[in-house]
Amino acid sequence: TAAFQIRSSSVNILNIAIISTNSVPYGVYASSNYVTISSVNVDSGGTIYMAGMWISSYSAISYSSVTVQAAVGLHLSTGATLNTVSYSSFTSNNTAGWGVYIVQATSNTLHGLYINNSAGIAMEIYASSRNAVTSCNLNSGGAAGLGRAILLGTNSALNVIDNSSATVTDDTGAGLFITGSARSNIFKRGRITNTGVTGANGGTALTIYNGSYNEIQTSTITTLDNADTAVVIGYGGGSSNVVTGCYIQSSVNDRTLFFDTGDYNTVTLSTIVSRGGDNAVDFRNNASGNLFKDNIVLWSESAGGTNNAIRINFGSAGNNCQFNTIQGSTIIGANLTTGFMIKILGSSNSIDNSYIQGSSAVWVNAATGTFISNSVLVATHTAGRALLA
Repeated sequence: TAAFQIRSSSVNILNIAIISTNSVPYGVYASSNYVTISSVNVDSGGTIYMAGMWISSYSAISYSSVTVQAAVGLHLSTGATLNTVSYSSFTSNNTAGWGVYIVQATSNTLHGLYINNSAGIAMEIYASSRNAVTSCNLNSGGAAGLGRAILLGTNSALNVIDNSSATVTDDTGAGLFITGSARSNIFKRGRITNTGVTGANGGTALTIYNGSYNEIQTSTITTLDNADTAVVIGYGGGSSNVVTGCYIQSSVNDRTLFFDTGDYNTVTLSTIVSRGGDNAVDFRNNASGNLFKDNIVLWSESAGGTNNAIRINFGSAGNNCQFNTIQGSTIIGANLTTGFMIKILGSSNSIDNSYIQGSSAVWVNAATGTFISNSVLVATHTAGRALLA
């Protein structure tokens, strides 16, 4: 069943190379606990079809490497707990697999890892809780939306990813994708990047889809493609998520920050930089009750553009973004026409204690119940307007 199978506890495997020449499901398969694996290299040569390494609980992997093609690099499976994996690399080339797959596992620690899947998901944490990922470099390739550097999947909770980078080259994929009611996870002090440049729509650096109470802290979040959104928050109904202390930047022709569908999400103490071509911050699809607080928005738009630094939308079929608050923020930009920095179409939204400066400042477009207080509105264009209502 494996090139190297371990059935007894308290076994040490040190300084060996495993090169599989026959078709086997695993390179190293440790069904017992308290196993130590150090300086072990697994090269599947295309013959391992389940996982390069599979371990149970209370075990350690260090200074090792796994290279597989149509398999998972490292699999921490049902019930795996209190394992430590450090200073190792796991590389896969599998559209239907992962570099690292953590499923129904708890309280494991991954530190100093290089994780790569050139055809799909680098790491997925699925239905797992209280795992710690620190100082790791995660990279995903793939195409047609298969790329995910990190996927926090169904019912994953209380996991912490710290001081790590998540990079995807699939510009219809995502650097970090949170989905399936994943909740109360934290990504902090890291970098999330989508480096795809093919011009295809639909990609992001960060997407929070149907997840709640997750936090992204003090991180850099960027896209390079001219059709990708840097951050989508609340898509699919995700609520009560927080992005704080982050630097968020997109290229041209797509949004930088997109409040989509979900309610009661917060973005605070962050800098949002947009090169124009779309709204920098966009509230859409009934996104309501969200808080945009103590942020800086830097935005520019080419002549004749119809976009805004911030737009709170209203549309057909009951699409009314309402009860959103812009508070304590600075929004500065330039539109070479007389376009507005903020355009409010949804009802019962508010701007408080903010500074808005651009060719024109704020347009309340047939929106009822809008409240603007303690704010400075500056129009810099000779034909601009500080407030149109």
